[in-house]
Amino acid sequence: MESDPSYILERIVKELGVEQIVELLTYRIPETDLYTLLLYVFREKTQRLVPSELLKRYQANRSVHPASVDPIQLKQLELDILKIASNHFATPVQLSPVAPLG
Repeated sequence: MESDPSYILERIVKELGVEQIVELLTYRIPETDLYTLLLYVFREKTQRLVPSELLKRYQANRSVHPASVDPIQLKQLELDILKIASNHFATPVQLSPVAPLG
C-alpha cells in the first residue's frame, strides 16, 4: 500500500498542507518554470547532504548502482538497431537528455 502512488501523493499533500500542490505545479506554471523550480530544489537538497549521508543513500538505492551490462556491447546493439531501422525507412532522432521525452 505504501508504494501506491496515490497513497504517497496523499501523504505528501497532507505533510505539506498545500491541498492543490499537484494542480498548481501541473496547470499554473509553465513547464520551463517547473523545470527551473525542480532544479533549484534538487540543488538545495544536495548542498545540504554530507558525504556520509550521500554514501548511505547510494548504498540503499539499487537504482543508482552501475549496470552489469558491457557498455560497449550495449552501444553496439544500439547502433545495430539504428542501422536496421534506418534501412527500413525509419529516421533515427537524438533527443536532448533534458527534453521531456529524452
